[in-house]
Order: sequence, then C-alpha cells, then structure tokens
Amino acid sequence: TKGIVDMGIFADVFANSTTKSAESIEFFTRMTRGMGMASDDVAYVMRDAIKNGEHYYKTMTRMKEASDEASYEFGVNRKILSKNFFQLRKDIVNFGHLSEIELMRVTAKATQMGVEIKDLAGIFNKFGTFEDAANSAALLSQTFGMNIDALQLIRAEDPMEIVEMFRNSMLATGRSFEDLNRHEKSLMASHTGMSA
Repeated sequence: TKGIVDMGIFADVFANSTTKSAESIEFFTRMTRGMGMASDDVAYVMRDAIKNGEHYYKTMTRMKEASDEASYEFGVNRKILSKNFFQLRKDIVNFGHLSEIELMRVTAKATQMGVEIKDLAGIFNKFGTFEDAANSAALLSQTFGMNIDALQLIRAEDPMEIVEMFRNSMLATGRSFEDLNRHEKSLMASHTGMSA
C-alpha cells in the first residue's frame, strides 16, 4: 500500500513480488522501519536495485548488514546512521564511488565525531583542485600553525580522511577546535569547508 506507492515508478517491477506472500510484506516492512527509511529512500533503493540488476531484497539486505556492522563497530544508533547514510548515498557525485559498507563507516565515523553530514560534501567540494587544497593548506598553516599536505587532501577518497587530517593537525599544534575563539572558528570553517 504506502510501501508500494513509495516505490514510485518501480512499483510496476516490484509490487507483485512484494505482495505475493506475508513473508515478503513482512520483510519489506521490517527493513523500511528498521532502517527508518523515508519515501525517497525507498525509491532510491528501488532505483539502485534496478541499476544493479538485482531484486531490492538483496539491495536492502546488503544495506542493513552494512548498517548493522557500522552501528556495532562505532556504537551509533542504526536509525540515525541509516538516515545519514541515505543523505550521502543520494549524492552520487561525491559519494557514488564508495560501497555501502565504506559509506556506512564514513557516516558512522562522522556521526560519532559530531560532524554534520551536510559538511561532508562541502569538504569534498572545498578541495576540488590542487590549487584550492594548496591555498587552504597554506592559510591553515599561516593562521593556526597546522601542517597539512595539499596532495593528501586531493587524494582523499573519503571525507573523513580529510576531517581526521584537520583534527590531527590541529591537535599537533596543542589546541583543539573548542579552544578557538569565535573569529578563529569562523576562519577555520571557511578554510576547511566545514561549519563552525
């Protein structure tokens, strides 16, 4: 019913297999509720299943297993993790190259560290070219004494690698983000692509 509607244009493909038995309906309901999936998340899963030439049972099972693994490893609530995962998974330009488990780990680490999910795309966009990365690295060095390798910023496949670089570099100066005044926090946010 609502689940079928949430499938969008893919309801024609998956409606019969979903409604054919009580087990199928229960599977769909448990997966969507267990991962806290919204209507657009369900439509995304259907689209992803079609793209991969598989049934959504397989796609949802893979996502749930990745969610369970990352949730257990990082001690993050699975529903929060899933909500954040789908927010990133739909950004195929920045995160399409990551597998489900890799993206779940990125999401879990960001959630655990208190990094805003919307900031992760901003981090990638901030360091799109070597020139951008070199300028930011130089400004962070000048302003805060942080030592960051611009080439590593460009090579990072995962935004949490960049966040870790910033964090470790800041801690190496003997300060943390909490120690900064509001002007320094604002400056840090503009140089890193993260919000203060």
